Amino acid sequence: MASVKKTNEGTWVVRWRQLNGQQKMKTFKRRVDADTYKTEIEAKKLRGETINPKLAKTPFATWLTEWEQGRLGRRASTRNRDESLIRNHVLPTFGDMTVGGIEPTDVRKWVAQLTENYSPATVRKAHELLAACLLAAVDDGLIGRTPCRGVKLPRLESRAARFLNVEEIGRVADAVPDRYRALVLTAAFTGLRQGELFALRLKDLNMLQKRLTVAQTVARDRGKVTRRATEDCSQQTHGQPLPQPR
Repeated sequence: MASVKKTNEGTWVVRWRQLNGQQKMKTFKRRVDADTYKTEIEAKKLRGETINPKLAKTPFATWLTEWEQGRLGRRASTRNRDESLIRNHVLPTFGDMTVGGIEPTDVRKWVAQLTENYSPATVRKAHELLAACLLAAVDDGLIGRTPCRGVKLPRLESRAARFLNVEEIGRVADAVPDRYRALVLTAAFTGLRQGELFALRLKDLNMLQKRLTVAQTVARDRGKVTRRATEDCSQQTHGQPLPQPR
């Protein structure tokens, strides 16, 4: 907190301590001016505008690595996607900059360049990662505010979903090799996700009860296929016999 004291010369001095521990002071002739300045100093601290200059000089690539290491609980597919976006889109532009050296103008130019070459979804996801990383830098006192705030992003185009009818599903099943026919039909009539489909085992299918149990899912993690239990191992699909495509 800042403080105001009267000096022997009859002036008023405001003292405060920065985040790096350095003590600062400023002298005023009138008490009212000193009090006003003290209020401004404390307001800046509350808004996060008072930062540690040394921390602001942290290389962005270094801070990004530390931030990534602290992100837990992500699926392997999500982690791989984020790593790809960071490696291909974020680091080439900001990797050599300092955290405090990234300006809103830099972010706007970066978004504009990405928009010219990539889909709106890719641009938005890359910006989301950069924004989350820099917001964490604000929380940790590296910078006072994030330069990603207020940056205009490309619009996502909404398209109506196109669903195949039974006859069309049959054509797809007939077009693939026989070993994949059951996979196509199961995907079409159950709505399971890719990882859930690939993890199915013969024992998960109960023909008598017309029940399919989804107990596991598989994902590719850094070139390796990993298998894990689903969050709800009791997830099941059951019902009437499937339509028979011609």
